[in-house]
Amino acid sequence: IAGPNGSGKSNTIEALLFVFGCCASSKMRQGRLSELIHNPVRYLHECSGEIQFRAIIDL
Repeated sequence: IAGPNGSGKSNTIEALLFVFGCCASSKMRQGRLSELIHNPVRYLHECSGEIQFRAIIDL
């Protein structure tokens, strides 16, 4: 993944780690999974994500 500073590269990788069930560790910037969940005015007790894969045929 390449891009300029602040373009979301780290957030993308952390989202993938979260969706694949990686527990918060040295691989993630946050110390706990709960720190990945945005805390709006109404507190949420859970979060989810989805990844869709598509086969790309390069001719």
